[in-house]
Amino acid sequence: SPSPENSIRSFIDFTNNDEPARERLTLIVPENYEKELFAFTKASVDDYLNSLNIDRTNLKLISSQIFEGFGRHLAEGLGLKSEQIIDVFNEFGDPHTSALNLAYHIGAAKQLYQPGDQLLFVAAGSGLSVACALYTV
Repeated sequence: SPSPENSIRSFIDFTNNDEPARERLTLIVPENYEKELFAFTKASVDDYLNSLNIDRTNLKLISSQIFEGFGRHLAEGLGLKSEQIIDVFNEFGDPHTSALNLAYHIGAAKQLYQPGDQLLFVAAGSGLSVACALYTV
């Protein structure tokens, strides 16, 4: 389950008189962050889809890109085929909060969405936190 131990933490060292140090944010990423976030995301999204009794056949997954393969592994874990995920990591890395908009835009530009397709947007991040929304084209 999510806990502060699984979250990314950050700080600014205002006690350091070195000018650049005072202008830098230091991030502390727990060793198991990616693994814990992936497991929490998969379980949360699977529960969501099961609660709605969703047919996953025409479902297109648009997700955060936390690490290379995050979306692809999530799709596989949800029983989706590889062509059902729009993965932008190889081209853009982790665009963080822009990942969903970017992937949707690329998919639309490539005409990957057909009438009746369901688009599942999944945002995952520190906290651990997950949000998802389902739309029909």
